Amino acid sequence: MSYLDYNQSNGYLLPPYIEELIPVDHVARVVNRVVDLLSIRELTSQEKVEGHPVYHP
Repeated sequence: MSYLDYNQSNGYLLPPYIEELIPVDHVARVVNRVVDLLSIRELTSQEKVEGHPVYHP
């Protein structure tokens, strides 16, 4: 299945960038890095290829 690109550094129309809302030393940044390193191949291997691309989990 193809996914739509997801980029956390994209800005929003009204709110500020997410990077500006979370302090540099906040635990959420560590969690984000760990989640980015996880392999979800087993979860996505049985997805259907039909329809419009979805956002990456």
